[in-house]
Amino acid sequence: MTKQVLVTVKGVQFLENDSEEAVELVTTGNYHCRDNNKYIKYEEVFEDIADTTSNLITIKEDILEVCKKGAINTRMTFQKDTKTQASYKTPYGTIVLRITTKSLDIQENKDNLDIKIDYSLEANNEHLSDCSLSIQVKNISRN
Repeated sequence: MTKQVLVTVKGVQFLENDSEEAVELVTTGNYHCRDNNKYIKYEEVFEDIADTTSNLITIKEDILEVCKKGAINTRMTFQKDTKTQASYKTPYGTIVLRITTKSLDIQENKDNLDIKIDYSLEANNEHLSDCSLSIQVKNISRN
């Protein structure tokens, strides 16, 4: 069964000069579970880009994957203590990122799904930043 959900995504990028950049997105989306895998789908709009981006978050046991299609195109995989690579395509160009997931915590109950990820980003074999991502999914369906 597909449920309508409220999706809150908060990301913080900790930069080398002890500063940080934070972003937050709150939107509605859909959630469903199939074969013990969880799927969250929502749309994202960027201020300086005319196109929207469709996001699909897939959770399979201890692996979380974020797939973006549209204005931004990427497939980012997060698994604790694992390095992965992602091609991040924007209207301004493409960057190849290396993602090292330090922690991945997924908590679920009847009406909520809370996800916390700590990871680092590298590009061209250089550390870009440490990052924290928090995703909250709340059931707003009347089911």
